[in-house]
Amino acid sequence: MPNDEKNPNTNLARYGTYEPEAAQEERDEVKKLSGGSFLKLSVGRNVLRLLPPAIGQRTPFIKTMRHYYTPEGADRAIFFNCPRAMLKQRCPACAVADRLSSTGNPVDAKKAEDWQPRLTIMTVVIDRANPEAGPQILTVSKTVFDTLTALRDDAEVGVDYCDPIQGFDVIITRTGTGKKDTRYATVVARRPTELGNMEWLDIRPEMGKHIKVPTSEDIIAMFDEAGAGDTLRAVLAQPATTTRPRPQTGTKGPAARPASKAPPIDVSAEPGKDDDLGF
Repeated sequence: MPNDEKNPNTNLARYGTYEPEAAQEERDEVKKLSGGSFLKLSVGRNVLRLLPPAIGQRTPFIKTMRHYYTPEGADRAIFFNCPRAMLKQRCPACAVADRLSSTGNPVDAKKAEDWQPRLTIMTVVIDRANPEAGPQILTVSKTVFDTLTALRDDAEVGVDYCDPIQGFDVIITRTGTGKKDTRYATVVARRPTELGNMEWLDIRPEMGKHIKVPTSEDIIAMFDEAGAGDTLRAVLAQPATTTRPRPQTGTKGPAARPASKAPPIDVSAEPGKDDDLGF
């Protein structure tokens, strides 16, 4: 209602108006400052610049052990850091892996591998093909990580490619698009270049929040929200089955139990298969 005699309680001298244009400007500003987006490497040549470590840190990388799971019909994986691997606490996903491994059924054993946590390595980069996006988080494979650390550590040619003044761009060439055929080749550019916009150092995303570990209850809630809670509980409800190794000839001991003949446990959803580790 406008500020007029019919609306005497309205006094624009005491407050302003939240305009739609201001809301859009805020979204743009927060997006710029947070820099929390994840970069997915394109097939072909990707020219990137790794940002140097933040003050107080010794490396541009952070590492965690993470689970990935894609509920049936979903296009995104549930992903979370593993309480068992990170804090030695109970983890429902690891419990599923244990239960599948215990049946003695080779089909379940294969499924158990997919429920295990995977090493996840992240760093902050500038995509030279899209610098307007600002600092983005890149999840790299262990192969890329090993190559980059070797290039830095090499006694003869090791260079600080992260240096914003005298550093080097990193070129990662990706081939393949699937889980089994994707490969990465990593080299450092021949000539040093400056980072460019030094303000990027001040607006880098906070990677520390990505190594937080959820509780067991939090993880179950994630599955419930994704409609996969029943799947999780169904596997955990299956009785564990263990097998004993057969005694060697000439030794005394109880006869070995036969391998389990139980049918494979039904897992109606499948772990995340995104070759860029869920991002």
